[in-house]
Amino acid sequence: MKALHFGAGNIGRGFIGKLLADAGIELTFADVNQTVLDALNARHSYQVHVVGENEQVDTVSGVNAVSMEGTLHWVDMVGNRVAPVAFGPRRVILLAGSNKLVATPAEARERIRRIAPLNARRHEGFRTPCMHTGICADCNSPDRLCNIHMSIVKCFPKGRISVILMEEPGGL
Repeated sequence: MKALHFGAGNIGRGFIGKLLADAGIELTFADVNQTVLDALNARHSYQVHVVGENEQVDTVSGVNAVSMEGTLHWVDMVGNRVAPVAFGPRRVILLAGSNKLVATPAEARERIRRIAPLNARRHEGFRTPCMHTGICADCNSPDRLCNIHMSIVKCFPKGRISVILMEEPGGL
Protein backbone atom coordinates (compact mmCIF):
# COMPACT_ATOMS: atom_id res chain seq x y z
CA MET A 1 0.00 0.00 0.00
CA LYS A 2 1.19 3.53 -0.72
CA ALA A 3 0.44 6.78 1.09
CA LEU A 4 1.00 10.46 0.36
CA HIS A 5 1.50 12.62 3.45
CA PHE A 6 1.34 16.39 3.27
CA GLY A 7 4.00 17.76 5.59
CA ALA A 8 7.54 16.39 5.95
CA GLY A 9 8.32 18.21 9.19
CA ASN A 10 8.94 16.69 12.61
CA ILE A 11 5.37 15.47 13.08
CA GLY A 12 5.04 14.19 9.50
CA ARG A 13 8.30 12.24 9.50
CA GLY A 14 8.70 11.53 13.20
CA PHE A 15 5.16 10.52 14.08
CA ILE A 16 2.89 9.90 11.08
CA GLY A 17 5.70 8.69 8.78
CA LYS A 18 7.10 6.28 11.35
CA LEU A 19 3.64 4.87 12.13
CA LEU A 20 3.00 4.28 8.43
CA ALA A 21 6.47 2.80 7.92
CA ASP A 22 5.99 0.46 10.90
CA ALA A 23 2.72 -0.66 9.27
CA GLY A 24 4.54 -1.47 6.02
CA ILE A 25 3.16 1.39 3.96
CA GLU A 26 5.34 2.98 1.26
CA LEU A 27 5.29 6.68 2.03
CA THR A 28 5.78 9.76 -0.13
CA PHE A 29 6.00 13.20 1.45
CA ALA A 30 4.76 16.47 -0.02
CA ASP A 31 6.05 19.67 1.56
CA VAL A 32 6.74 23.33 0.78
CA ASN A 33 10.30 22.92 2.11
CA GLN A 34 12.16 21.72 -0.96
CA THR A 35 15.40 21.34 1.03
CA VAL A 36 13.80 18.68 3.24
CA LEU A 37 12.30 16.88 0.22
CA ASP A 38 15.64 16.96 -1.62
CA ALA A 39 17.38 15.46 1.43
CA LEU A 40 14.75 12.70 1.74
CA ASN A 41 15.00 11.91 -1.97
CA ALA A 42 18.82 11.86 -1.87
CA ARG A 43 19.09 9.60 1.19
CA HIS A 44 15.97 7.44 0.69
CA SER A 45 15.88 7.11 4.48
CA TYR A 46 15.63 9.18 7.61
CA GLN A 47 16.15 8.79 11.33
CA VAL A 48 13.50 9.00 14.04
CA HIS A 49 14.61 9.64 17.62
CA VAL A 50 12.25 7.77 19.94
CA VAL A 51 12.39 9.29 23.42
CA GLY A 52 11.17 8.05 26.75
CA GLU A 53 12.02 5.12 28.97
CA ASN A 54 13.58 3.09 26.13
CA GLU A 55 15.22 5.81 24.05
CA GLN A 56 16.39 4.71 20.62
CA VAL A 57 17.13 5.97 17.13
CA ASP A 58 15.25 4.21 14.32
CA THR A 59 16.16 4.55 10.65
CA VAL A 60 13.28 4.26 8.19
CA SER A 61 14.45 3.02 4.76
CA GLY A 62 13.84 0.46 1.98
CA VAL A 63 15.62 -2.51 0.41
CA ASN A 64 16.07 -3.74 -3.20
CA ALA A 65 15.68 -7.49 -2.54
CA VAL A 66 15.03 -9.90 0.34
CA SER A 67 15.83 -13.59 -0.01
CA MET A 68 13.82 -16.39 1.61
CA GLU A 69 17.14 -17.28 3.28
CA GLY A 70 16.93 -14.00 5.19
CA THR A 71 19.60 -12.05 3.32
CA LEU A 72 19.06 -8.40 2.34
CA HIS A 73 20.45 -6.87 -0.87
CA TRP A 74 20.93 -3.33 -2.21
CA VAL A 75 22.52 -1.50 -5.07
CA ASP A 76 23.23 2.23 -4.95
CA MET A 77 25.02 4.93 -6.90
CA VAL A 78 26.97 6.70 -4.12
CA GLY A 79 26.15 4.75 -0.95
CA ASN A 80 23.72 7.19 0.62
CA ARG A 81 20.94 4.57 0.74
CA VAL A 82 23.05 1.76 2.18
CA ALA A 83 25.26 3.61 4.68
CA PRO A 84 22.45 4.35 7.17
CA VAL A 85 21.60 0.65 7.29
CA ALA A 86 25.18 -0.57 7.62
CA PHE A 87 26.51 1.96 10.14
CA GLY A 88 25.33 3.44 13.36
CA PRO A 89 21.62 3.12 14.01
CA ARG A 90 20.63 0.91 16.91
CA ARG A 91 17.44 0.02 15.09
CA VAL A 92 16.67 -0.09 11.37
CA ILE A 93 13.22 -0.60 9.86
CA LEU A 94 13.17 -1.76 6.24
CA LEU A 95 10.10 -1.80 4.02
CA ALA A 96 9.91 -4.36 1.21
CA GLY A 97 7.07 -5.01 -1.20
CA SER A 98 6.12 -8.52 -2.25
CA ASN A 99 7.89 -7.95 -5.57
CA LYS A 100 11.24 -7.83 -3.75
CA LEU A 101 10.99 -11.28 -2.16
CA VAL A 102 13.08 -13.93 -3.94
CA ALA A 103 14.23 -17.46 -3.07
CA THR A 104 18.04 -17.11 -2.89
CA PRO A 105 20.80 -14.49 -2.71
CA ALA A 106 21.68 -15.32 -6.34
CA GLU A 107 18.09 -14.51 -7.37
CA ALA A 108 18.33 -11.27 -5.37
CA ARG A 109 21.39 -10.20 -7.37
CA GLU A 110 19.63 -11.16 -10.62
CA ARG A 111 16.55 -9.16 -9.59
CA ILE A 112 18.72 -6.11 -9.00
CA ARG A 113 20.28 -6.51 -12.48
CA ARG A 114 16.76 -6.71 -14.01
CA ILE A 115 15.57 -3.50 -12.34
CA ALA A 116 18.75 -1.51 -13.03
CA PRO A 117 17.65 -0.38 -16.52
CA LEU A 118 14.22 0.65 -15.18
CA ASN A 119 15.83 2.59 -12.37
CA ALA A 120 18.25 4.33 -14.74
CA ARG A 121 15.38 5.50 -16.96
CA ARG A 122 13.92 7.44 -14.03
CA HIS A 123 16.92 9.78 -14.00
CA GLU A 124 16.55 12.51 -16.57
CA GLY A 125 19.84 13.32 -18.28
CA PHE A 126 21.57 10.07 -17.36
CA ARG A 127 23.12 8.08 -20.19
CA THR A 128 23.81 4.43 -19.45
CA PRO A 129 23.83 1.52 -21.93
CA CYS A 130 21.12 -0.30 -19.96
CA MET A 131 18.70 2.60 -20.48
CA HIS A 132 18.71 1.85 -24.19
CA THR A 133 19.14 -1.94 -24.27
CA GLY A 134 17.09 -2.83 -21.19
CA ILE A 135 19.91 -5.16 -20.08
CA CYS A 136 22.45 -4.49 -17.32
CA ALA A 137 25.90 -4.59 -18.91
CA ASP A 138 28.16 -3.84 -15.91
CA CYS A 139 29.02 -0.63 -17.75
CA ASN A 140 31.65 1.98 -17.01
CA SER A 141 29.33 4.90 -17.72
CA PRO A 142 29.91 8.02 -15.59
CA ASP A 143 26.15 7.90 -14.89
CA ARG A 144 26.26 4.28 -13.70
CA LEU A 145 23.80 3.72 -10.83
CA CYS A 146 25.12 0.30 -9.75
CA ASN A 147 28.36 1.38 -8.07
CA ILE A 148 27.75 0.17 -4.52
CA HIS A 149 26.47 -3.35 -3.81
CA MET A 150 25.62 -4.36 -0.26
CA SER A 151 24.32 -7.61 1.19
CA ILE A 152 23.51 -8.32 4.80
CA VAL A 153 23.76 -11.98 5.69
CA LYS A 154 23.49 -11.72 9.49
CA CYS A 155 22.46 -8.88 11.75
CA PHE A 156 24.53 -7.73 14.72
CA PRO A 157 23.37 -7.18 17.28
CA LYS A 158 20.46 -9.57 16.85
CA GLY A 159 17.18 -7.73 16.25
CA ARG A 160 18.80 -4.43 15.12
CA ILE A 161 17.18 -4.74 11.67
CA SER A 162 13.47 -5.33 11.19
CA VAL A 163 12.03 -6.09 7.76
CA ILE A 164 8.38 -5.36 7.11
CA LEU A 165 7.12 -7.33 4.10
CA MET A 166 4.08 -5.83 2.41
CA GLU A 167 1.53 -7.88 0.51
CA GLU A 168 1.55 -5.44 -2.40
CA PRO A 169 4.47 -4.64 -4.69
CA GLY A 170 6.53 -1.68 -3.51
CA GLY A 171 8.63 0.36 -5.92
CA LEU A 172 11.16 -1.15 -8.32
